[in-house]
Amino acid sequence: TPFFLHSDVFACRLQIGNMSHGTGYGAALLESCWLVATLLVALAGAVEEMCQSTTTATPMCTCQVSGHLFDFSPLTKPGAGSFYEATLSNKETTTVNTFYYNPCRFANIKDDSAVSNDCVSTLTPALCQQDGQNKKYYSLGSSQTAQGFYDRAAQIVKLKFLIGSDVRMSEVSFMCDKSATDISAIKLEYVKEEPAKDYQLRIRTALACLGGPAPTGAPYVLHVTGTLSVGSQMTIIFFCVVVVYLLGGVAYNRFAKDRRGADLIPNLVFWTELPSLVKDGC
Repeated sequence: TPFFLHSDVFACRLQIGNMSHGTGYGAALLESCWLVATLLVALAGAVEEMCQSTTTATPMCTCQVSGHLFDFSPLTKPGAGSFYEATLSNKETTTVNTFYYNPCRFANIKDDSAVSNDCVSTLTPALCQQDGQNKKYYSLGSSQTAQGFYDRAAQIVKLKFLIGSDVRMSEVSFMCDKSATDISAIKLEYVKEEPAKDYQLRIRTALACLGGPAPTGAPYVLHVTGTLSVGSQMTIIFFCVVVVYLLGGVAYNRFAKDRRGADLIPNLVFWTELPSLVKDGC
């Protein structure tokens, strides 16, 4: 959680506590302030932002959010037919499904013995699934439908690929792991299929961490700086204002005016009449 949020929480509690020590009204304001500050901290950590890709000719492998640039191109394996692979064993059929992915590259598979193959360049597959039972290859999403999101609280960059074979889709989560600095040790992990034909995979890498460290062999050092986006800041401010208004108004009506029940709601008459005023075009 950002340090300035903790500082504001402490200052808020200290100021109101000194100003209104020993009074019910002061205690109510203190608790209101604490709730608002807690909400502010929670909102700052829970915002999930949509990524903007900086790549157009290849499958999405970058994530630009609020001044932060996550670039996973150092993980790209060179050479045609090179992939990170994850497997899923089917105990009932004793077959293995294999998932192929290479950041910034299309998942084009050449297999002349395949019964069918949707992992070809014309379909621009971002990921590919091989069904070991019937020797078929399925696209798990087109690179042209890529969507990216950044989960700030969990420090995860999520790349979603839609419209694959037979409505298949996939999501690759790049999870922040500061110990995963050796590119040669990076692995693709199968997570689950949920719901049906929606496959989730993950890669643990330091490239998903804010500020590094830089993975071994990467051609650059991560310099990731910035703040919350304007939209995120406005959302936080809006909710804080609403909570302060409600809790402060309730506390004032309860302890200063000794009101009860629905009369505790601040400006109750105004809010009651607001729908009719809007309807009348006031």
